[in-house]
Amino acid sequence: MKILILSNRIPYPLKDGGVKAIDQLLRGFVDQGHEVDLACFNTSRHHIDLNTLPSFYQNKINIHTVEIDTNIKPLGAIKALIKNESYHLSRFISKDFKQLLIQLFKDQSFDIIHIEGLFMCPYIDLISSLTKAKIALRSHNIEHQIWEKLALRAKGLKQWYLNKLWKQLKAFEDLQYTKVDFNIPIAEGDLDYIQQHQGQNTLCIPYGLNEIPDRKTKTFQAKIGFLGSLEWQPNIEGMEWFIDQCFPSISKTNKEVELIIAGRNIPSYISKINHPQINILGEIEDINDFYDEVDIVIVPLLSGSGMRIKVIEGMAYNKLIISTSIGAEGTLYKDGENIIIADDASTFIQKVNEAIQKFDEYITVTNNGYDHIKKEFNNIELIKKLISFYQS
Repeated sequence: MKILILSNRIPYPLKDGGVKAIDQLLRGFVDQGHEVDLACFNTSRHHIDLNTLPSFYQNKINIHTVEIDTNIKPLGAIKALIKNESYHLSRFISKDFKQLLIQLFKDQSFDIIHIEGLFMCPYIDLISSLTKAKIALRSHNIEHQIWEKLALRAKGLKQWYLNKLWKQLKAFEDLQYTKVDFNIPIAEGDLDYIQQHQGQNTLCIPYGLNEIPDRKTKTFQAKIGFLGSLEWQPNIEGMEWFIDQCFPSISKTNKEVELIIAGRNIPSYISKINHPQINILGEIEDINDFYDEVDIVIVPLLSGSGMRIKVIEGMAYNKLIISTSIGAEGTLYKDGENIIIADDASTFIQKVNEAIQKFDEYITVTNNGYDHIKKEFNNIELIKKLISFYQS
């Protein structure tokens, strides 16, 4: 097949879950012998020198980019509000990108147009007018649900704005499921939602790993780790909650414990925390170094949708995962068998304390998590399943 993938950013470097999910898909299609074009934005926020891309992108992918400024501007947000438009979406509407698509379809024919996420959906109508190729939408999450949950905990003007935002997103998002030929969510819970909203030809294909590390064990050193982009609001919210509501009690009970926080764009008020048991690493170059260091990986998300890749990665590195139910969504988890679930501060504190004090008793959980990943999240098998679905 010849496949055109639309993405709202260049999927490199591999610093967050959304980028990793796109990279995983590209590599899977290429590994199975399909020709892949990637049409995407080179955004101001995540700008990349194309000459620095890995050889895979320069030699295996036909990549087409358009420069765009996606920085959030107060005036742009106000204009969108007046027009009753979603500023989240309007930032990704580009005349240059429309012209790129027109030229691509003029010069080439494709079998599948694969849209990565909600932010590229404003181009569905244009694509439908240019080609008879089947269109697939891969939903990384149900975007409006993230903002709806954030609105519940906001106050005043911010709550009013977030309520308006998620309702705008919902109206647009629900409509897109009916416009495409295939709906491919990465989480089972999102599959249910899409089916309930008249989405057709649905199949859940979760994020898969191209390579699964060899199982490792290490001497327990009471190190708790968080890894994630702290420019994503649910991650910020979750870490604030853990640091404020959970860690004071955990650190007081366990004088030897260390909390290691790694991720890009850590807010200054978090990076400036002065606590002898908190180590702020910031953005890291090699996730292997992070996972070699920590014993327990926490995923303290209070809002979100889709699937947390950090859970899959943590299990693959044979780490004990302690997460909220929201944080573990999409991972086919079993509480107490391959992960530990804690949905409020007191339970999170209790589970972390128990894991620190009786870590040997949790080895079975970490091993089960590793086996779970090898069985359910092998990218080769997942891509084969997706291709078969497209060709059926």
